Amino acid sequence: MAKLNEEFSFTGSIGKLSVYQMKGVDKPVVRRKGGPSKKKVSEGENFENTRRRNSEFGGRAAVSGWIMRALHHHKRLADYNIAGPLNVLMMPIQEMDMSTHRGQRPILLSANPEILKGFSLNRGTSFDTIVKTALEYRFEGNKASILIPALVPAINFSPSSRYPWFRIIVALGLVPDLIFMKGGLPIDPDYDSFSDPQSKRWRFSYEPAHPDYERFYGAPNEVGTSWFPVKKGMPSVMLDVDLGGVPPANDHTLILSVGIQYGNQLEIDVIEEAPYAGAAKILAVR
Repeated sequence: MAKLNEEFSFTGSIGKLSVYQMKGVDKPVVRRKGGPSKKKVSEGENFENTRRRNSEFGGRAAVSGWIMRALHHHKRLADYNIAGPLNVLMMPIQEMDMSTHRGQRPILLSANPEILKGFSLNRGTSFDTIVKTALEYRFEGNKASILIPALVPAINFSPSSRYPWFRIIVALGLVPDLIFMKGGLPIDPDYDSFSDPQSKRWRFSYEPAHPDYERFYGAPNEVGTSWFPVKKGMPSVMLDVDLGGVPPANDHTLILSVGIQYGNQLEIDVIEEAPYAGAAKILAVR
């Protein structure tokens, strides 16, 4: 990935080059156009390994999509595109499967959920550099609780001075394991869709093993504190959040996330969230 100097900063196309902006990158990104045709990649014998890699990349992208839905209330606090890093984190989980044919390996996040613990949505000012104290939490069934300790400026709290108000928000979301499906059903472990000449008759996709997981593919439940003055901090608060339903099976991961939002006062009793300001992270998983 090439980047342009400030002297040549622009976006658009020039010949075989495409120039565009990417979130989290301070300079325009340059890519070369072209490459093999879509038909050649999808049908050519020399591109079978490419198809297998693309299939598994798509599976990881699908899991990343579920994770980002679980982080829905905190995603707007991110200062970079988190999709790519999440996809990369799923690679070792997928590669642990040594028995399934490449291109069809599942992403069983529930077997290794700790890989997401502590994941930061910020590369600039992180949540841990603002709230400099450990947060106690516990899971109980499909619920979670977080104890936010008293936050004291210059002691364990270093918020931005650009905004007069802040609050803490927490959310609990769900991410199911995804498996490779043939026509909406789990594939036979011995079946290799990439060597089957009749595979075009079927639709292949990465999906949860249980269709009822789809009702959790939405904004997770969120709870938050009241708004507090940045200069004064806040007292200790316990926040309880519910998943909002009972999962259909146990092949899933619960994601508990926490973030800080900043606010501006519009009227005496009206505080509005400041856009693109704050920080968040995945506090815990189960």
